[in-house]
Amino acid sequence: MKEVGHTSRRRTWIGIAAALILFDAAAVAAIVVMRAPRTNASSQSARASDPAKPPSSRPIVAANHAPRISLSKLPLSFEPNVGQSDPHVKFLSHGQGYTLFLTAGDAVLSMRSASPRDADGSHRGVAELSSTFSNPGKTAGAGTRVKLLPRSLSHAGVARGVPAKAGQPAVVRIALKGAARAPQISGVDRMAGRSNYFIGNDPKKWHTDVPNYAKVELKNVYPGIDLIYHSSTQGQLEYDFRLAPGADPNAIRLIFRGAGKLALNERGDLIVNVGKSKLVEHGPAIYQESGGARRTIASGWRLHGAHEAGLQVAAYDRTRPIVIDPVLTFSTYLGGSSADGALAVAADASSNAYVTGFACSTDFPVTSGVYQDTAQGGCDAFISKFNSSGALVYSTYLGGSSFDEGLGIAVDSTGATYVAGETYSSDFPTTAGQSFAGNYDAFIAKLNPAGSSLVFGRLFGGSTSTTNLQGQGGSHASSIAIPAGCSSNCTAFVTGGTTTSDFPVTVGPTSAPNTFNAFVSSVSADGSQVLYSTYYAGGPVLSNDGTSTYAASIAVDGSGDAFITGVADVATLPNTVGAGGAYNGGGDCFVAEFNSSGTNLIFARYLGGIGYDYGLGIALEPGCQSNCNSYVAGLTWSTDFPTTSGAFQ
Repeated sequence: MKEVGHTSRRRTWIGIAAALILFDAAAVAAIVVMRAPRTNASSQSARASDPAKPPSSRPIVAANHAPRISLSKLPLSFEPNVGQSDPHVKFLSHGQGYTLFLTAGDAVLSMRSASPRDADGSHRGVAELSSTFSNPGKTAGAGTRVKLLPRSLSHAGVARGVPAKAGQPAVVRIALKGAARAPQISGVDRMAGRSNYFIGNDPKKWHTDVPNYAKVELKNVYPGIDLIYHSSTQGQLEYDFRLAPGADPNAIRLIFRGAGKLALNERGDLIVNVGKSKLVEHGPAIYQESGGARRTIASGWRLHGAHEAGLQVAAYDRTRPIVIDPVLTFSTYLGGSSADGALAVAADASSNAYVTGFACSTDFPVTSGVYQDTAQGGCDAFISKFNSSGALVYSTYLGGSSFDEGLGIAVDSTGATYVAGETYSSDFPTTAGQSFAGNYDAFIAKLNPAGSSLVFGRLFGGSTSTTNLQGQGGSHASSIAIPAGCSSNCTAFVTGGTTTSDFPVTVGPTSAPNTFNAFVSSVSADGSQVLYSTYYAGGPVLSNDGTSTYAASIAVDGSGDAFITGVADVATLPNTVGAGGAYNGGGDCFVAEFNSSGTNLIFARYLGGIGYDYGLGIALEPGCQSNCNSYVAGLTWSTDFPTTSGAFQ
């Protein structure tokens, strides 16, 4: 295996499956479970020292909204229109990142996006929705009052299917084809809250003491079919079709206007592109209830045209009521006007998602009050947090004046994030440790739970290249982990690769054995101390196919043992399991476990056949404290890759 350059290398190991399958159909994915070395542990250590439940909620989430205060747990409410909106609107609801307008037969959904940054560094306000409606696709004459598209958005071209401009909300109108013209619509389950509108200086236009309801019901939108909008326990918007005995589910037809052409993905989800957002109608859950038990009925979406969809439902007991409960979610792009990429993701116990990668856009969506709210130059790493509803909680750059990217991320129970990657910036933000040394260095950084300050940042790298090429070597961190069960102030463990002969090591060989070497390092919770750092590589011998070892992923158990996987085309890596874990040629996947001090290997082995085999990800049993099984996934070109009897393929 030859050393790959900066431009291709940083993509190769993360996206190698997607890239290489295009060129060789013989490559297949591999998933392996490594049993914990529970037997003969002492002898292995001595040898190593030689070197579906159906979802109950149907969320509607706008994933690119950036609230100053998180309101995700507040219950969703519906307000009757008492003059605060157009007369055609019967009820409206303000959710995170969207506003819903309900009429007697249609719904208009306005999805707000995070505002792009002005040239002066300030944020423009979120575009407001006009309460005057005009006819989509027509020019209304003087005095004409028709429905259903907000006039402010028809100016942006939404009525003609043209995406809204930056800073304007994306809007989709969802109509029920062939439905009753004037179904009975009412609020149900009145809530304790009230809404007040004090807009302008004319008290006659103020609206106070507007009641809030938990549900809105539309009776008999089709014969025997009611439509109910309501809130989930997570404060998200849901809707149900409830069918009386004998009602026909085939009557339900949804027409999407202001959106692109409908499509079905491989899972049967209905995909609706709306501006820069994406509306995803997952395959509906359809069920009948009897005696407290729920019987699921097979179903799916069916396209009836470019903008129209209906349902296909398997046979069921038509003498009993049924409920059709579509799963409706939003996804959105995260980026600016240049190249941006998400390369790693982590989640916490509250279903918040944390993403890192690289942002080359100077208008990448960042939020106020974060650690670094402006791009520093080249491309910067970024860290973005989304709450369980998909709303953007915070987003920050992290980098210096050259290229930086985050390749791994972990999060503790407080919401503090631990990020690892590579930097070409001599001014990358650090708080401890060495100065910038190589052509590119690995970095480890920790941000506080709000993303507003850098707890620590430090670099790892040497300066002397292991190759015959002139110039400095480089180092990059591909993955980071914290011990299983650690709640706060966690030790951080990082792995990756280096082409330097003077990488800072504290245990093991002090000189680089090969051209490209894996490393494993651990730092204290405050980043001030390197607890250990070591190469992981076999010695160069003539029987080797190449001169490279690369670690792609790391996981850590509750006792601090670190598990790594990657690829090596050297035949002399430690092997504690004998012939079954021997090198087989090409480039083999490897799996290894280090003890908590990094001084010894608990086990180490190759995993592969005669072709190339790559370990790209490793995980442990959730919360495992010691003697953990490890789960490895990757890619193989080997027709003799070791599989087990009775396995899936």
